[in-house]
Amino acid sequence: MDATVTLVVRLRHGTRWSEPHRRHVYQRVARRWGSHGRVTTLYTIINMVWLLPWALLAWTQPAWGAPAALAALAPLAWWVWREGAGRPVDETPGVSGP
Repeated sequence: MDATVTLVVRLRHGTRWSEPHRRHVYQRVARRWGSHGRVTTLYTIINMVWLLPWALLAWTQPAWGAPAALAALAPLAWWVWREGAGRPVDETPGVSGP
């Protein structure tokens, strides 16, 4: 979601998608927390505790695939948008945590 929301916001603002930048939430939170390791741990926990159960549900119950994807990804999309994904670095809203 971090990469997807960052890309969509950058394209909406007319920023070239291939241009180097530091606008991902991962990078924003790492600067705020002063640690890439802590952010990597957060992202790992999100993947294992939040996303993996939804993925297992979708895998074992294919009819639930689309609702599971929506339920799993919507809160993450909201969080990365709220954190400022894709916006210039000086526009970070200052919200922390998922």
